[in-house]
Amino acid sequence: MGTLGAFNTLAGGIVALIVAAGVGTTCVRSLGPIPPRWRMALSLVAGIAVIDVAVLLVLVLGGGILGLKVAAGCLAAIGCYELVRSRGEIRRSLQLAMLGGADRWFAAVILAVAAINLVIAVAPSTKLDELHYHMLLPKRVLEDQGLYLYRQPYELAIFPQMAFQLGLSLLHAAGFPESGAVLSWALGLVLILLIVSVTGDLTGSSMAGWMTGALAAVGLYTSVWHVTSGPHALGDLATTMACLMALLPDHRIGPFKVGSKLAAISLACCTAASTKISLLPLAVALTLIGIVKAVPQIGWKKAGLIAW
Repeated sequence: MGTLGAFNTLAGGIVALIVAAGVGTTCVRSLGPIPPRWRMALSLVAGIAVIDVAVLLVLVLGGGILGLKVAAGCLAAIGCYELVRSRGEIRRSLQLAMLGGADRWFAAVILAVAAINLVIAVAPSTKLDELHYHMLLPKRVLEDQGLYLYRQPYELAIFPQMAFQLGLSLLHAAGFPESGAVLSWALGLVLILLIVSVTGDLTGSSMAGWMTGALAAVGLYTSVWHVTSGPHALGDLATTMACLMALLPDHRIGPFKVGSKLAAISLACCTAASTKISLLPLAVALTLIGIVKAVPQIGWKKAGLIAW
């Protein structure tokens, strides 16, 4: 692969991250005011969801590789424009608690782990689960000029949980087949920063937030599952968001509108289920909790429509 290949993988992942964040910011803006700590995570989840659905529609409607390239160009234009337009909002969403003395050590641990994991992410993919499952579907889409119901391996035929992999067809078509690992790395890092922020708020201690984030960052889990071209990091981020938003008291979540919070919960639940169909029961349960909590203020009909 070499240095040039690693640079191309990194560049492709950064571009994918920019496009996803920009497209997601457009979607999140329609929800009204969003607490800063949720904005980046919600924007990325929304952006990737929109991109995956767009790719699936193009392929199902027979758009082929040309359709993918057109979709990629349109999404890239929207994402870059929106990112420039919303740079102030994005900068505020990245602001974290001020670092004190002990906090710096925990932040340094997170930074060190993130750097190591980034090196792993840009290295050539070697895991069988990637080469013969997650990366195989977008590779076949490119080679076959479209989407087919593959019989082997059988997982590739379960389209409801292959949305992220189908979305990576855009990167394969653009010549960056390994860059999905960098995108997953970024999603994993956003999850760690969300843990830092939420834990710090719940405990009233920034040190507790950074310590919890450092504990979540270290270990084999992030260095194996959050640096792949599979949907593991996206599923973890979406599931964590859905659980926190559905289960935490409203005053701990921030100044969300009731309908906007329910929409965010539903989006996170759908995205989580799209990464692993076994998460569907949990996603349904969390959505129902969100509906029940929203009903006293907006009624059953409106709550049901938003969740739908």
